[in-house]
Amino acid sequence: MRVCIISHEGELGPQMIQFARHMVKQGIEVDAIIKSHPLQVREFAKKDGVKRHIAPVIPIRRLMFLSYFLSALLIALFIRGAIAVCREPFTGLIGVAVKLLTGRKSVIYVVDSSTELKVERGTWGSRWLVKFGRLLEKLAISTSDLIIALDYSLMPYLRAMGARRIVVVPYGANREVFKRGDPMKVLKKLGLDGKRIVVYAGGMEPYHGAQYLAKAAPIIKRKIPDAIVLFLGNGPLRNLMEKEVGDAGIFLGTVPYEELPDYFAAAEVAVAPPAPNSPYVTVLTTKIFDYIAAGKPVVATNVGGIKRAFSDAAIIVKPRDHVQLAEAIIQLLKDEQLRSKLEQNAIRLAEVTFNWEKLTKKFIAALKEIHST
Repeated sequence: MRVCIISHEGELGPQMIQFARHMVKQGIEVDAIIKSHPLQVREFAKKDGVKRHIAPVIPIRRLMFLSYFLSALLIALFIRGAIAVCREPFTGLIGVAVKLLTGRKSVIYVVDSSTELKVERGTWGSRWLVKFGRLLEKLAISTSDLIIALDYSLMPYLRAMGARRIVVVPYGANREVFKRGDPMKVLKKLGLDGKRIVVYAGGMEPYHGAQYLAKAAPIIKRKIPDAIVLFLGNGPLRNLMEKEVGDAGIFLGTVPYEELPDYFAAAEVAVAPPAPNSPYVTVLTTKIFDYIAAGKPVVATNVGGIKRAFSDAAIIVKPRDHVQLAEAIIQLLKDEQLRSKLEQNAIRLAEVTFNWEKLTKKFIAALKEIHST
């Protein structure tokens, strides 16, 4: 069996890379089409057995998706016999086109409602564009042979969009990577020896909810003076958040993925406070998979499937409630026994429930089932 993963980004992303690499280990031939920007000649390279094909993109905002659609479609047509696996519904339109032109199978891995995500980000403000986006999403989802969903909380949305077959396969946790984190690298670099570290890693847009952690940080510091919150990431709310936080936190900007294990190892508590308006955005925020891979106790908001998936390793609080968020973090910092219990549960979830090899086998089984029909 051959699989062609069609990305919506300039790479596959940490999670899809893991699926791809584990597929290769299990004997699947894997190609990946990724986006180039700015425009460049198509080329490909082998990394870890995954053959990457770079699809040229015209670096003009209104033409980027159309140019990627056409170039990725052309590349996909020449990758003979491959099942098209697309990372989100709009990229799924490429897989649908391949299916209609060649009869090959088309699969979409759905993490969020793409239209709702664009609305949340403020990139799609006009009513007609939102309606058109939902129409395209429905076309892609209803025409695909298989939808692989990140979480069960996506089921109502996918059924409403006409999905014919749905299999739930969550992301895995990179335990092998994150258990190697060295806390001293971070503590020495930032001069934080003796501090009680709380960490947030992610975007700073409204639906990520980091602004509520920014409001909670001064409360945490008042109760636990040696506590400090590290904010890893960027976004439009950063300047406002820095004013809210004051001396209760440090903003470090975007940190390379390979350095995250060190920052997480230095932390006693990790926070994921998503607060989307749509129930189908940020259903299972990917940062939590990395937090539990590092064996960290988590404070998270009750959004999508977070409570069902991670409650054994987390204290779950209401979204948009910075006081409750602060209280939960303070509770964890003060209660060593509770922290230890959640740490052990986090490791168990990472190694057993969200084991990459096991989840990839489920992914492959779903692909083989449609491949044989």
